[in-house]
Amino acid sequence: MRIPLINTDISLSEQVYKAMEGAQLNGLLATDRPDENHIDWVPLTDEKSAIDYINYQTPALLALNFSDPNLDAAGIIETIAADPWLNNGGLIVFHNGLNAEKQLEELPQTNIVISLPYHEIPHQLARVLEVIAENRQILFHRSILVDFSSTILGNHSLSPDTHIIPCYVNLISNYLFNMGFVSPDTKSRLGLSLTEMLMNAIEHGCCGITFDEKAQYLEKHGNISGLILERVKSPEVAKSKLIFEYNIQRTHSTFRIEDSGPGFDWRPMMDKSREVDILSQHGRGLLLTLNSMDEVSFNEKGNAVTMRLNHAQNTTNTVPAVFQDQDMLAVDPGTEIFRQGEASDYLYYIAEGEFAVLINKKQIATVTPADILVGEMSFLLDETRSATMIAVTPGRLMKISKASFITAIRNQPYYGLFLAKLLAQRLDRMGRALTA
Repeated sequence: MRIPLINTDISLSEQVYKAMEGAQLNGLLATDRPDENHIDWVPLTDEKSAIDYINYQTPALLALNFSDPNLDAAGIIETIAADPWLNNGGLIVFHNGLNAEKQLEELPQTNIVISLPYHEIPHQLARVLEVIAENRQILFHRSILVDFSSTILGNHSLSPDTHIIPCYVNLISNYLFNMGFVSPDTKSRLGLSLTEMLMNAIEHGCCGITFDEKAQYLEKHGNISGLILERVKSPEVAKSKLIFEYNIQRTHSTFRIEDSGPGFDWRPMMDKSREVDILSQHGRGLLLTLNSMDEVSFNEKGNAVTMRLNHAQNTTNTVPAVFQDQDMLAVDPGTEIFRQGEASDYLYYIAEGEFAVLINKKQIATVTPADILVGEMSFLLDETRSATMIAVTPGRLMKISKASFITAIRNQPYYGLFLAKLLAQRLDRMGRALTA
């Protein structure tokens, strides 16, 4: 696997490479393709080479030195954010910690997996890459987008380490957003809910911190992380674990968090209408979760919570930047989009809905936004339509003419490369299906 490292600081590069070697990560990111069994860092030292690499290679993961004085790192992130449909890889950000976090918050929303201060690289980078390896099925969504199976599962045993929580949370919320399953607002609320519930499991379950102890510590120090670090020095606490599971389906996601603590009396806390001071450190996270998730339940003991989030159906949150000026067509169920045997003058970007594909009046497939484009083969080969497509549900399609597509590729050549990759994936998938 090749990960671009956008950076001019030699010492930072050395830290990154050393963290990799120390963790012996070769093979952790293995797939069924032998050439992806190890990580190759690709050094990029200026904005143009970085943007060209991102646009043409569309990497699933990249790393950026945000505080590099020789780079316009904010400009690179803004360029990525300008076309999130294409440039949707995960982003690891390194920074000097001074004002960087605040600056990052003010930039457009991107797929940041985690932001690491320089001093945390030796301690945290290896673990971050391990988490990515364990959850590669939800980071590399573009490679499985057209092969999306009925369920994606994750089951992880976590140590009481608060630093790694954002990595898990961002991977999941970014994935659900990029798949069109949640809106930007839902993505934000989901991230906050998972963070709060995982933190509660570490604080109260793993570390045994009581509400009174937390309140007293916060009054003196303003942040609970110091108390958690103190507790983790105990061998018994350090070896404690919490379980984090996710189950992602087309219609919904479920999350389960279980700690090894004594639990708590959750029953009085389950009223969504109860009043909680938003600045209070007690009960705020659970109330936020109750109002963000569609279902929340605890086991009898109170040391395990299960949450369900229903997805938006057959939608996508982003459209290709080069086609954003194209008209979007709204269609009703039963609408015939194109007919087998007719001339092929357009391809379609699927923004919303479910569509049946028929050959000789027999349905052979169903396509959704996960398939991205439809009708591209006859469109490119200048042949008549090989199938009929009919809307099964209400939907939205972007109708793209050959002239518009050619103009877009002329202006942004990497879109042509992406289309070639998409077609290659489909042909590869078809070939594997035939030989299975």
